[in-house]
Order: sequence, then C-alpha cells, then structure tokens
Amino acid sequence: MLTVYHGSITKVDYPIAKAGRENLDFGQGFYITNIREQAERWAFRIGRQLQESPILNIYELDIERIEKEYRYLKHAMEKSPASRKVALRFFRFCST
Repeated sequence: MLTVYHGSITKVDYPIAKAGRENLDFGQGFYITNIREQAERWAFRIGRQLQESPILNIYELDIERIEKEYRYLKHAMEKSPASRKVALRFFRFCST
C-alpha cells in the first residue's frame, strides 16, 4: 500500500480522475502526492486564498492491484519518480 495525499478545502471521499480544470500543469485530473508536506502547503494556500479551512485528504493505494490492472504504466512508474507522480493521478483509489 502507498499512502498519498490531496490538499484541499473540501473533504473528498471518492476522487474522480476526470474532474477539475483542463488547463492545469498535467491536464485535467485529481492531483495527489506521496509528500504529505506538499499537500499540506497546497491546502493552506488554497484555504488562505478562499478564506476556508484547509483539509488534508489521505488515501491508501493498493499498488499491487494497480500494477495488475494498469500493467502498461508500470514501466513509466519505475522509470522515474516524476513519471510515477504523473501516472498515479490516473489511478482509481483502491481501498481493500
């Protein structure tokens, strides 16, 4: 299992990969990171801008299940940490 984080002002129980604006750095999607501090900074930044309370969403990804269902992305994920971050945003969150 891999713990990942999403900083927001909204509690997100069931992330949707096809949500959000299309003009983001890596395109439309639900952005996550395995760096807790990065997600916390983002949540505080957005919270400050919108005068809302920051929320840190925490998820557990079942990496073995993801690798089985998305075998074609395994190579990209192993190639570099940056590729891994980009690939992770496409995955559905697997809670078992």
